[in-house]
Amino acid sequence: MIKKELLDILCCPRCRSDVKVLPDEPVLVCTDGHRFPIHDSVPILNRECESSSYNNLYRQIDFTDSPFGYKKEYAEWRKGQINRKVVAYLQPGSVLDNGGGYGYLKEFIDPAQNIYYNVDCSYEILQYDTSAFRCVGEGESLPFKDEVFDNVVSGDVLEHVQDKVAYIAESYRVLKPKGIFILNTPREGWVEDLKHSGWFGLFLIEKLNFKLKRIFKPKKNKSIISVPNGVVDIPSEETWLREQLENQNFEILVQTRTDNHPLSLTNRFWRTLADWFLNAEKYGHCVFFACRKN
Repeated sequence: MIKKELLDILCCPRCRSDVKVLPDEPVLVCTDGHRFPIHDSVPILNRECESSSYNNLYRQIDFTDSPFGYKKEYAEWRKGQINRKVVAYLQPGSVLDNGGGYGYLKEFIDPAQNIYYNVDCSYEILQYDTSAFRCVGEGESLPFKDEVFDNVVSGDVLEHVQDKVAYIAESYRVLKPKGIFILNTPREGWVEDLKHSGWFGLFLIEKLNFKLKRIFKPKKNKSIISVPNGVVDIPSEETWLREQLENQNFEILVQTRTDNHPLSLTNRFWRTLADWFLNAEKYGHCVFFACRKN
């Protein structure tokens, strides 16, 4: 069943009251009577459960072999760069991976310093994570009590939520005083930055690459992933995002950029070239914030 350390900090996402496990069935119930199922020791504390758009999307993907539909070596290269930057700003204590998906961040966390918790809106993707403290919940209405985490991490998640302001507010709420919030998300304008740099030639190469694939590998070039209605992917404008963090009373410790992937050119040659020459802090696809709760 649910680990005690997780159960002690859970609450009803609708009314914020305490929850408990019923003795005769795998169900959580809150003081006001809201009920939530438990699947294989994972509490399902959102409204959509298995019918959610993201479950329908993730059922089409094997995250063991091709995370989010990318080749594994590319996904590990890209997320590895970001996760190494994330863990450099963690303080000792608990870490909530807010939208943690298949739990790749935990591979970079020192278990002697930090305890890893993973919450995601999709039960389908959480099944790939083997960590002890997992639950299904929505970032805009987290199923946790106030001020229970030392760190909250949001890695490539904000672009997929319906209400970004509510998501940031919830991350603030569940942090302890002086807790650390780390946010990485795609930013508006990164392609334009590349176009006005020495990397504008990538666009010509990318177009040629697509044309050649259509000619020589037409079947393999067709996507087998169908994106359901309700799945969003909206980058954030950097100045607007900083304002939202400051409005929430976060102290901005670091603002920079990450993710030097060169458009959709993902093979080893282009990854190596990007590592050598593409400055992520100037041209990065994502904006990165490390913040402290005041």
